[in-house]
Amino acid sequence: RQNVQNISVTAGPAVTLAAADGIVVVQASCRQNIHANTQLFQCVTNQSMTAKILVSSGTTWESQVGYSRAVRIGNHVWVAGTTATDDRGQVVGAGDAAAQTRYALEKIERALREAGASMQDVVRTRLFVTNIGQWEAIGRVHGAFFGAVRPAATMLEVSRLIDPAHLVEIEVDAFVDDDA
Repeated sequence: RQNVQNISVTAGPAVTLAAADGIVVVQASCRQNIHANTQLFQCVTNQSMTAKILVSSGTTWESQVGYSRAVRIGNHVWVAGTTATDDRGQVVGAGDAAAQTRYALEKIERALREAGASMQDVVRTRLFVTNIGQWEAIGRVHGAFFGAVRPAATMLEVSRLIDPAHLVEIEVDAFVDDDA
């Protein structure tokens, strides 16, 4: 389960931050509150307040390296490079680029949901692969998730990823159309 670790808010004096039972609530002159536990991350204001929502998957790497699984500001969501690593730090699908792609995209889907977005909101994907010869298998899985969405996509071969067992790392950018 992913949890929001931090919220930074830029606004006027109407902002109140409160923490109770692990749930952070940001209140301001908005049409709604931001309940930064896992579900609702939207605040549209009449005083141009911008909330920076940081989504964490809880891995030790995030605090050690200083990054978030996903960041949402306004309608934009950026999901950090995501690999097929489970909650225990074990690589899923070792030796199988398609399985790693599927697992990474499932993790990305959860992070987007935590940030109030979905795979349908994705406008850009970047796939870093250690063997471009596996592009068809990786691409088929990507297509299963994004065939109807058709985001701008780039696949690049890299010499290696942080763990030699990782074959694929994926980043996505999303734009949430709140008017849709």
